[in-house]
Amino acid sequence: MKIEEIRACVVSLISASVNGVGIVSGLDSVGDVEVGVAAEDRGVENEFPAGVVSFERFQEGTVNDDDSVDAAITPVREDLIAGDGDSAEALDGEFLECGVVIEHDVHSFRSESARSAWELLRSSSGLSLLTHSIVSCFYFLINMASLSCSPKDLAPLIAASANGTAAANYLCSQLDAISNKLTATTFAVDNTYLLFSAYLVFAMQLGFAMLCAGSVRAKNTMNIMLTNVLDAAAGGLSYYLFGFAFAFGAPSNGFIGRHFFGLRDYPSPSGDYSFFLYQWAFAIAAAGITSGSIAERTQFVAYLIYSSFLTGFVYPIVSHWFWSSDGWASATRTDGNLLFSSGVIDFAGSGVVHMVGGIAGLWGAFIEGPRIGRFDRTGRSVALRGHSASLVVLGSFLLWFGWYGFNPGSFFTIAKAYGSGGYYGQWSAIGRTAVTTTLAGCTAALTTLFSKRLLVGHWNVIDVCNGLLGGFAAITSGCAVVEPWAAIVCGFVAAWVLIGLNVVAARVEYDDPLEAAQLHGGCGAWGVLFTGLFAKGEYVREIYGAGRPYGVLMGGGGRLLAAQVMQILVICGWVTVTMGPLFYGLHKMNLLRISRDDETAGMDMTRHGGFAYAYHDDDDGSSKGVGFLMRKIEPASATPSPTTTPQV
Repeated sequence: MKIEEIRACVVSLISASVNGVGIVSGLDSVGDVEVGVAAEDRGVENEFPAGVVSFERFQEGTVNDDDSVDAAITPVREDLIAGDGDSAEALDGEFLECGVVIEHDVHSFRSESARSAWELLRSSSGLSLLTHSIVSCFYFLINMASLSCSPKDLAPLIAASANGTAAANYLCSQLDAISNKLTATTFAVDNTYLLFSAYLVFAMQLGFAMLCAGSVRAKNTMNIMLTNVLDAAAGGLSYYLFGFAFAFGAPSNGFIGRHFFGLRDYPSPSGDYSFFLYQWAFAIAAAGITSGSIAERTQFVAYLIYSSFLTGFVYPIVSHWFWSSDGWASATRTDGNLLFSSGVIDFAGSGVVHMVGGIAGLWGAFIEGPRIGRFDRTGRSVALRGHSASLVVLGSFLLWFGWYGFNPGSFFTIAKAYGSGGYYGQWSAIGRTAVTTTLAGCTAALTTLFSKRLLVGHWNVIDVCNGLLGGFAAITSGCAVVEPWAAIVCGFVAAWVLIGLNVVAARVEYDDPLEAAQLHGGCGAWGVLFTGLFAKGEYVREIYGAGRPYGVLMGGGGRLLAAQVMQILVICGWVTVTMGPLFYGLHKMNLLRISRDDETAGMDMTRHGGFAYAYHDDDDGSSKGVGFLMRKIEPASATPSPTTTPQV
């Protein structure tokens, strides 16, 4: 209801009450104001808008004289302000457009009791009751909003009522101020929630850095950590200059955004700076995935080029297609022209983030070829295990922690009610999303643990960590629209997808030090399909609106699944035609892979001026030769003799 309508409502109410023609009318629900009661029911000729509250004590007739008005109203008001008592439970603390408190049906003056209500108001005590009840209700509202207003200020205006317009203007101005303050508070809560989620997602960069460092050999530790820093730094500038505009610069043609370059004309009604920060954290996550696939053999300049290109162009286009308000396949498309009448549901990015990063890494690793010593001359796989399981576990837990911003944070807001409100709203969906994320990761980790034990005969913590992350990557698409039990199914299948793809990779002599293409690309693709199978209709309606298709196995038909398959095909095609030529061009210009000697020696010494770890305690340089010998030893070779083993 607009403020002009509220003002007219209150004016009619006050003026009519003073003139003896008004009436107190019932209210059925919040936002559903009865325009009045039929004239024959009310005993009056004219109809007036509804708009004042009735308390249980008033309806029971316990208030019948001026002296008892304050005695009856005060405890009701105090109960409301305190948030307890029978009155608070009866009234539920909900607001009416005309600026008073609403009760449910049993506490409202209904049409059938309109005549008796009118008889109450005709008396002087009834008029006093009307005045005090309005004042008391506004006193409650004003106290909630911490505004400077009291019954002492309002009572003279309303009691006199010679000028109902002045009284109404005063009341409505206070209501307007309350509304503005509550709106600002909601924005502040939502903005803070999104900023906190952005910080969690950014913290995942530390998780990526630790995971990568532990998964490579010691001689390349400094190099891989530097590339993770570069992903964030170069990605930050490229996403600021171009990426964010390509992703969310609406209006667009559905393919690419065209506004907000360098954040010009931003913030806008569609978003604030917190939204930019959150999306940037997602973009650099995709670049971090790719860096793991090509670790231990890639030139530093290649990292700089591909990272800027991926975060500034390739990833933003994909996120525009599936996440912007006018992307051609977006489930949040505002014009209603949805792909397969559904749009793609990729809530937090199994496809947009994980598949993009994984497929980009797939092409980089394929064009570069395997690391020296990864396969013998017969093609048999030789393990080049990372040097620190401790760092792998640390990185995995940091990523796990960050995923609670990655998935639940993708709601963007938290202070949003579903349906009639109450205890259930977006805050509940956020909690459910955190639960589904947890269950998928835990299930995948345990499935990997026991499966690898059966397949290879031992318990391997690095494999378990990769399985855990594979479960997270898979659930990211449907985390908000599936039941917790379905998340367990997602994690179980994701573990076997990862195991199976690793077997295939070994057979085709594909080398990915962090299994990033298999983990993020493969498990991400499974997650996209999983959403099309298990998305629940109720959750889809709450987040994306009514009338949307949902999971095939949940009875929702095949349209959502068709949209999900389309997403997989489109992402594979787009990343292939963009990142494939880029890596191939760098390869032809000798800018992609380092030399054989540098790869054997390790990039920490040859490219970065020293090792990431101190291998000796003396400062006289006598152990320099030992350090050099240590660089020459490959983990795949025989155990070095004691004379060449560095002291730790």
